Amino acid sequence: YARGVVEKGVQMLDALKREKDAINEYVFSRRIDEIRESLDRVLRCIIDDPDKAHRIRKMNSYYLPTAVKLLESYRSARRQGATTIAASSTRQDVLSTLDQLKDALNAVRDGMLRDDLEDIDIEIDVFERMLKSDGLAEDEVTDSLRQSAHAAAKEIPMSKAPAVKPTAAPAAKKP
Repeated sequence: YARGVVEKGVQMLDALKREKDAINEYVFSRRIDEIRESLDRVLRCIIDDPDKAHRIRKMNSYYLPTAVKLLESYRSARRQGATTIAASSTRQDVLSTLDQLKDALNAVRDGMLRDDLEDIDIEIDVFERMLKSDGLAEDEVTDSLRQSAHAAAKEIPMSKAPAVKPTAAPAAKKP
């Protein structure tokens, strides 16, 4: 499934590049490049973790193809000499749609990365719990007891503290 998703994504990258080249307008080129970069990052996440492929199913099946169709339609209307006012309004609408698509792709990628970070947090939590259960790290109870002992030690006057008997040092042998 992931392979098909990535292949479709690559097709969309190619289609966006074709439209960028055909429109050949700086603002559109810049926006399309940003979308292509965002899509590329998403596809790389899927290549690294194929289980994430489902997250762009709708992006691949609807949003990206629709954006390409909008670009094709805009290019066609411009080529046919649409009136300046209508073309200007449509141009702004298409650019706005491209911005929304870029933001959506970035949100998908952020969600994928957030999932990775949550997975790392879970792994760390399990790791720490295992260390504590095996007695290799202190748990909250041990830490709490140690803090209580230190607090109690500070409150007991030296005169009431238990005496520690010094141990005798071994006598040095004379030659």
